[in-house]
Amino acid sequence: MDVKFIDTTGWQETYWLNSGGTREKHILQDENDDLWYFKRSERKPGKGNNPEKYYKDEFWSEIIAYQIGNYSI
Repeated sequence: MDVKFIDTTGWQETYWLNSGGTREKHILQDENDDLWYFKRSERKPGKGNNPEKYYKDEFWSEIIAYQIGNYSI
C-alpha cells in the first residue's frame, strides 16, 4: 500500500457538522468541497473516582475494520 501525505492547512474545519462519541473528531472541507473525517487516539485523565482512559485500541480497531471493508475479493 502506498502512503500519501496531504497538506490540510488550507482546508476549512466544519464547525457546523458534529459527531458524538468518546473522542474528539474533526471534519475538514477541502478546496473541492469534499469532506474528510479525522479521529485520533486520545488519553483522558482521570477525574474524581473515574480512572484515566486511553482509547488507543479503539483507534486501531477502526483502522483495521476500514481496511477490511475496503478489501475487494
